[in-house]
Amino acid sequence: MKAMMLSDLVTSKNSTLQLLGVAAFVGVFIAVFTEQLVTAVGCIAAMVPFMYLFSAAAYDEQNGWERFRLTLPLTRRQVAYGRYASMAIVTVASLLMAVAAGVVVGLVAEALPADVASGHLRLSEWGVPTLLLVGTFAQTVILLAAALSMPVIMRYGMTKGSRLIPVVLVLAFSFGAAFFGTGIEQMFPAMAFQWGEQALYLVDIVVGVIAVVLYCASAVVAARLYECREF
Repeated sequence: MKAMMLSDLVTSKNSTLQLLGVAAFVGVFIAVFTEQLVTAVGCIAAMVPFMYLFSAAAYDEQNGWERFRLTLPLTRRQVAYGRYASMAIVTVASLLMAVAAGVVVGLVAEALPADVASGHLRLSEWGVPTLLLVGTFAQTVILLAAALSMPVIMRYGMTKGSRLIPVVLVLAFSFGAAFFGTGIEQMFPAMAFQWGEQALYLVDIVVGVIAVVLYCASAVVAARLYECREF
């Protein structure tokens, strides 16, 4: 698994660095023109891992890495787990970069006059914990999307899987909203009223743990599907 993870990170190093640069530029652009610091942080935190998810799979097919790996002393299970591990590393790195970019933009806004930079751009308006909260929420959605998409990609490849992924995501989130939407809408205001801001952090932790558990379960499913795949 370690070899596959390092292979992913090395082969996609240039494209990942480009994704980080593009995400930072887009995030700063959004922050300036929407005058909302948290919007930029959420955008960067979600944009990089989401783009990496599909670019890594497309890179495999484009350069024939999938068949080449079959000749290496790697089991298919290790290949699947390595892809999930590299995705997790990129996700954590993008969260740190998103918060760092938010801090920099917020500090720059603090030094500017009030008529130039609005209060929603200033770091003192939000604080670092809030930036982490927003970035984590954004990445929770991406982890859930990855947990649903990656087994399809590992089983059918990027080209064939791209036809099924939108259907899987739409159905999953639609059923989730239908079965849990009403309960969540009633639960969140009650928690926020009783516990205040602490409720948001609690919800973030609970949802984050659920996303991680589903991501790990998805890795097990993807590994089994990849072992059955024919090239």
